[in-house]
Amino acid sequence: MTKSTSSLVATCPDCGGILQPVALERLTSSEVALSDAALTPTLHLQCLLCGHEEDRADDEAVLPA
Repeated sequence: MTKSTSSLVATCPDCGGILQPVALERLTSSEVALSDAALTPTLHLQCLLCGHEEDRADDEAVLPA
């Protein structure tokens, strides 16, 4: 069986681990309003191995189906 070179999972640039989407906690009504009014939704991703964090636009994030 041939392995595909393209990855379906977002990987960490530091250690190569899997970047897991995590939800940012919205604590105040102004934070809720700001996130609801965001024009480009972003995903907050965190590495499961080293803890590296990054934000990506929804259209550029590659996540498992």
